[in-house]
Amino acid sequence: QLHQDYPDDTLHLLMGEDMFLTLKSWHKAERICQLAVLCVVPRSEDGIPGLKRYAEELHAMGGRTKIVPMAYLPVSSTEIRHRVRCGVSFDELVPQAVEEYIKSRHLYQEGSDMTREDYKEIVRPFLSDRRFYHSECVAAEAEKLAKVYGSDPEKAWIAGILHDIMKELPPEEQLKKIKSFGIILTDLERNAQKLWHSILGAAYIKNELHITDPEIVDPVLYHTTARADMTLPEKILFIADYISADRRYDGVEEMRRVAYEDLDRAVLLGSRETIRDLAERYMAIHPDTMGAFNWCVMNQRISK
Repeated sequence: QLHQDYPDDTLHLLMGEDMFLTLKSWHKAERICQLAVLCVVPRSEDGIPGLKRYAEELHAMGGRTKIVPMAYLPVSSTEIRHRVRCGVSFDELVPQAVEEYIKSRHLYQEGSDMTREDYKEIVRPFLSDRRFYHSECVAAEAEKLAKVYGSDPEKAWIAGILHDIMKELPPEEQLKKIKSFGIILTDLERNAQKLWHSILGAAYIKNELHITDPEIVDPVLYHTTARADMTLPEKILFIADYISADRRYDGVEEMRRVAYEDLDRAVLLGSRETIRDLAERYMAIHPDTMGAFNWCVMNQRISK
């Protein structure tokens, strides 16, 4: 509409680093590239090389880009909204005039907790349509399993919608963020890119979204590997990811049946299949996955 109203003007779309790095997954991304110059504000000097590489990819789609030099501010709008909803001080994150504006108009105060739409709003820009749909399916499945097995359905849903939030971030950006959170990967983890999004996702949820509840954070951390001595919320997300409505692999219907009859047996079958798949492809198996399998067997949680 702006292009139609101002056909002779050059439009500029200003966005932050995280949004810019997901642009190729946006609806009609190529059309956006045609209509406006994409201007990105880096969060830190470390992010500039990654932005330049992504800009080159957008150029191949006909995109025009510009990295805007501005003072680096360690602030996210998501964090501000979350603090307002939870009644936590945010005055050090915004200028006084902005703080007064938010308070005087009671912005972002839909309740003490974020709504499901809030969580979807947070996750959506990071994921493609297919991956976002998967996250919705996992959240719905986790909620159903929680109701069956006596866990907290709302926390299960939140963990489900958030579990893949970092999944489609470019690998170099995942590593950069992992480093920024002070996480030291083992040699196995460094060479297993598939595991990065779980490790980073849990750290992002804690450090950026300020969600510290272990019933949400830990299931995200272990949803790919599982582990020994899993908590009920961890089991639920691990299995929900295996049997969500969008899954189509051979044997998924049997796995779904088992999941609602014996959750521990489902964890064993899930960890067994993960081990088998990795072994057949001569890929390293994370100790947590082996631990989950051994834990189920040694505690006689299943029968043949």
